[in-house]
Amino acid sequence: MKILIFTIAFLSAAALSIAQQPVENTTTSSGLPPGPLLNHAPDFSQWTVNYKLSVLKQTTDESDFQMVVTKTKSIYHVQTIDGAGFRTDKWVLDTVQVTTLPNAQYPVISTAGNKDSYYTDYSKADFYGFNWISKSNFLGIKKIGGNDCLIFQTRMKSPFSKEPATAQTITVQAAIEVKTRLPIYLKAGKAVANYVYGTPPAAMLVPPAAVQALLDKWNKRLEKTSLVSPP
Repeated sequence: MKILIFTIAFLSAAALSIAQQPVENTTTSSGLPPGPLLNHAPDFSQWTVNYKLSVLKQTTDESDFQMVVTKTKSIYHVQTIDGAGFRTDKWVLDTVQVTTLPNAQYPVISTAGNKDSYYTDYSKADFYGFNWISKSNFLGIKKIGGNDCLIFQTRMKSPFSKEPATAQTITVQAAIEVKTRLPIYLKAGKAVANYVYGTPPAAMLVPPAAVQALLDKWNKRLEKTSLVSPP
């Protein structure tokens, strides 16, 4: 069963073909402005991650994926589809995460205390693969789609790699919008992940009844466990 990289969530395999956003050559500033290098997404927000294994390929690769993430405070709904049409649907409800997989009899329940390959720690960051950006690898500010963006670049093992121990060292570049401090793209060699921001939700997300029922059973089990006195 295939595990997708961005845990982080989005529609049809044809929609996975990504047009890389052009970067204008004019550098508007060489100094790093004050403020955080990368923000959490706003409490009410939605964004799409479009990942393509190679921008040189015209066809869709099985490793390509599209992920739509909807966030309302501590509740996230993450929908992902890869190039082979494999879909996952994840609900993040505070510290408990429920992931529904195709053809699986039961959803996968992940918790902060029992982190498995499906668990994503949104308490630390909403966007993963950017922990390497720093003042030391800041290149400057460039226009992307008419917006000023911070450009960072380094040589490292790909943040997209499923086997980092054997991954080759490549050039990795990130663009962070100056105004929002949210990512615009992450490039690693021929691979690229583009970030597109949609209309934020107007109200708190409500998980489906089946997911909520599963969560209620899980919480009851935890309550019973906490009531058991230690020997």
